[in-house]
Amino acid sequence: MKMSGAGEAHSNEEPVEVIVQVRADVADALRGDALSSREARDLLAAAEEAGVTLTPVHPEADDAVSASYYRFDARDLDDAALVETLLATNAVEAAYPKPRAVCP
Repeated sequence: MKMSGAGEAHSNEEPVEVIVQVRADVADALRGDALSSREARDLLAAAEEAGVTLTPVHPEADDAVSASYYRFDARDLDDAALVETLLATNAVEAAYPKPRAVCP
C-alpha cells in the first residue's frame, strides 16, 4: 500500500525529514550496484532532480525490511509534489514527511 503524508503543514525554517520505503529488490540495488536496476536509477534521478540525497535509515541492516528504509532532509519541501513524485516511481512502496516532535 502506498501512503503519503502529503498536505501536512511544515515550517520551511527547519529541514523536514522524509522517510521513504523502497521495494526489497531496489534496496538491494541501492546497497550494491544501483545502475543495475532501472527502478533504482529512476528513484535516484527523481531525488537528484528534487535536490535531495537518499541515505539509508539503517545502513548496517541485514534484514530486507530494515534495509528498505531511506530518508532525506528537505528545506524547501512541497510535501504533496515531492512525496507524490517519489510514490509515482515503481521503486517506492511508501513515502511520508516525518511528523515533527512536539512537547506535550
